[in-house]
Amino acid sequence: YDTQLSKIYLGRNVEYISDFIPDENDEGIFALDTDVTDDNPDFRTSVTIGPKVTSLSYRMFCDCPIESITIPGGVNTINNRAFEGCEFLKSITFAPSSTIDPATGKPTKLVLGYIDNTNQKSIFSEAPIEDVYIDREISYVLEVNGELDQDDEGIFGESETIKSVTFGPQAESISPFMFADSVLPSITIPNTITSIGYNAFRFCEQLRNVNFENGP
Repeated sequence: YDTQLSKIYLGRNVEYISDFIPDENDEGIFALDTDVTDDNPDFRTSVTIGPKVTSLSYRMFCDCPIESITIPGGVNTINNRAFEGCEFLKSITFAPSSTIDPATGKPTKLVLGYIDNTNQKSIFSEAPIEDVYIDREISYVLEVNGELDQDDEGIFGESETIKSVTFGPQAESISPFMFADSVLPSITIPNTITSIGYNAFRFCEQLRNVNFENGP
């Protein structure tokens, strides 16, 4: 609590265990002293995720002054609100998967979203994301009390800053609700994308240009 971490290297899985039902006062693992960025507006925390990490825990980097993050290919799960309140987070890279799913023989999907009995926010809630690079398959899960959450805000929902999304060759689909309610102005769908889930761009009121690249 009230740390002033300038560097974080995550070399193994770390699980956040709380004695109570997570609520708005739950500060997660790396709670930053809020006065740090007030006193020093240029202060940032650098985060590196090592190759042995397979999961990012609930609210792991909540409120950390991270400016950019790369999710390496070994990470296969990101839990609720992992980057909530990262008010300086502008750039996210999802690197290609580094493991193979034995059931499909294809690169392992990254699972985002939530399965929860409480009213949880999205993984990147309140983060002013501008640029996203996706070079792997992402499975977006959204359930509340065992039912599909029809009011879901999407992975990058409520962001009023997102400017660009770029897909790499390992991305073959766009999950349901992936960009729902975002202010994405334009997007190019490369020919490697072969399916788009329902409501993937629901309520994207600023979306003006969609470019489907020529097929192979």
